Amino acid sequence: MSKNIMENSFNNDRLENEACDKFENLINSFSIATHSNGANDEKSVAFPNEYGGAFYADGKLNICLTDVSEKSTVSCKEIVGDDNVNYIKCTYPYNYLREVNNYIVNLMSNNNDKYAINTVGITQKDNVVNVSVSTSEKAEELSDELISKGFEKKSFDIIVDEMRPTPAATYARPGDRVYTWTGGTRGSHIATIGFNAKNSSGKNGFVTAEHALWYEKNLGIYEYDCSSVSNCTASKSTDSCFVPFNSGITGLTGLINNSGLYGNTTYKLTASYNASADLEGVTLTGFGKTSKKYTGVILRTSVSYSLTGGDGTLITDALEMKTAYKKPAGGDSGGTVAKIKDASVTPQTAILAGILSATSDYTSTSGNYTLAYVPKVKNITTALNVTFYGGSN
Repeated sequence: MSKNIMENSFNNDRLENEACDKFENLINSFSIATHSNGANDEKSVAFPNEYGGAFYADGKLNICLTDVSEKSTVSCKEIVGDDNVNYIKCTYPYNYLREVNNYIVNLMSNNNDKYAINTVGITQKDNVVNVSVSTSEKAEELSDELISKGFEKKSFDIIVDEMRPTPAATYARPGDRVYTWTGGTRGSHIATIGFNAKNSSGKNGFVTAEHALWYEKNLGIYEYDCSSVSNCTASKSTDSCFVPFNSGITGLTGLINNSGLYGNTTYKLTASYNASADLEGVTLTGFGKTSKKYTGVILRTSVSYSLTGGDGTLITDALEMKTAYKKPAGGDSGGTVAKIKDASVTPQTAILAGILSATSDYTSTSGNYTLAYVPKVKNITTALNVTFYGGSN
């Protein structure tokens, strides 16, 4: 790799990390309360009426406002400054888009078959709520429903699409394969470990995709049968499950890449979530034992969907990211999705954003790509009542 390429890559990483830090400061300035929820503390966020969202692009943090006058931007500038920050005028406040989004999510919960809704989420860059449904007829019916409720037509965009789950393929490390086990015999690779955790009873284990349990077989790693389905803790609403370790696994780890399975670089999960994982345009890195390492750019920060082949349970507040075509693939389900924070150290440090749940492939004249859906770690740990573990064991 040439010196110029290395310098450009380093500069791009620096700009993206700076934008993430500024965005986190901005979101923290909106936070109004902190409350305890099981093993995790969460902040409630009250978005200002003029705030329309934010995204990262071309080395800059872009903040969308319905009013970009000096009077309206001054409060943001006091927090994030002027360097590498753009203020973009938008039509709809983020609070309004959330109203539209939440109304559609409620339709999915109560009338999923009526409109055949696959996904819904806000694209802050485009200042719109994006929805996918199974047929063109359903798209027209849903549009009529939203307009009848007073939502402006330009505030939402409905496309026809089909959702499918990614087929479910002495440490159990993040990024390692998850296998089925029957009668002491290892079976097929069906998923990937997302992260290590400890449950409320003090039991150590790993977290992967809940739809790995659809096989109704024990789950484990290459060496060990870890747990029966009945001993796992499952959350369909976050497509996640906690699999307790057996006695053969002696400790917890946040270290990704055992035995060079993801090339020559080792990665360490040091934190479980921050606001940078909620910023459109940020690049995330996924680890799956089929596709190995892959990257994707966040398109939407809060998407709702249900899995084809499941029982219709709604998965809400997930990340949607754009990746290379058919990357990730079957067997990558449950795998780590993280923001690489510091590539200058060994192992490289990363902040866990969530785990892979589902994908949808697209072909077009402008190029083929895949959308990956990632339930957020903060929602997973709350739903499973577990505590994330990070470290370099």
